[in-house]
Amino acid sequence: MSLTRIRQLLQSHTGLDSASTSTAVIRAAVVQRMSACRLRSEHEYAEYLQQSPGELKQLIALAVVPETWFFRDATQFAALKQWGQSRRSSGTRYLNVLSAPCATGEEPYSIAITLLEAGFTPDQFRIDSLDVSHHALERALRGLYDERSFREQQDPAVMSRYFQVRGNQRAVTPPVRASVYFQQGNLLDGNLRSAAQPYDVIFCRNLLCRLETSSKHRAYGILHRYLHDTGILFLGDSDCAAAPTELFGAAEHHHSSAMFKQPMEARE
Repeated sequence: MSLTRIRQLLQSHTGLDSASTSTAVIRAAVVQRMSACRLRSEHEYAEYLQQSPGELKQLIALAVVPETWFFRDATQFAALKQWGQSRRSSGTRYLNVLSAPCATGEEPYSIAITLLEAGFTPDQFRIDSLDVSHHALERALRGLYDERSFREQQDPAVMSRYFQVRGNQRAVTPPVRASVYFQQGNLLDGNLRSAAQPYDVIFCRNLLCRLETSSKHRAYGILHRYLHDTGILFLGDSDCAAAPTELFGAAEHHHSSAMFKQPMEARE
C-alpha cells in the first residue's frame, strides 16, 4: 500500500502515467532513498515524502528521468539541420529553441551542435532546457560525458570539433555550451517564458508517451501555444501519431517525426 501511495505522489507531481514506470524501477529508487534517509520502511518513507518537497525531487530523479544520448534518432537532427539551413537562407538570424525534458543534457547540446553545423553562431540562438530533476540538471551543467552518451555511431569530425577528451570522458566545448540554458521545472506547469517570444524549434521526445491521458492532452495544448506559427516540433513516433490534427500537421517530407503548427484555417 505504501508503494502505491508513493507511485500516486510521483504521478501527481509529474503527470506521468502510472504504467509508464515499472514497479521494479520505483521500488529500487525507493530502497535507495530510504537508505539515504535512514528510514526502515516504505510506510515511513511515504510519510516523509509527503512532508519533504526536496526528497520528492530526489526520488523523481531516480525513478522517472529517461535515459538519453547524443544525437539520439539522428534523422531528426538531420531534419533540424536542413530546416535551419533553409531558415538561414530565407533571412532568419535568430532562433528560440526548447528542449523539454532535457534530462542530463545530451539533447540540448546535440541541438546546439546541429545549429552550429547549420551555419548559426552561438549568439544567434538560445536553447531553453527544462527538466524536473535537479540531479539530472547538475550533470547537464557539468557537460562531461562517458561513452554511454555516445552509443550510436558518431561523426568523427563533429566529435573533434565540439568535444574535448578528458581521461575516459568527453567535455562539451564552450561554443556549444554558450547558448544552452538549463532550468528546473515541469512542461505541464505551462508557464515557461510565458511572456517571451514563441519557440521556433521544440524537442519533446521523452515525455508525452509516458503521460496519463488528461496530462497528455494538456501537454499538446501547451506545446501548441509555445510553438511559433512557422516553427517545427520534434516528437517521438507514437506522439506524432496521437497528436491532435486540429493542432499539428506532420512534416512528412522530413521523415523525422517532425510536426508543424496547423494554419488557422485548418483549425476553424
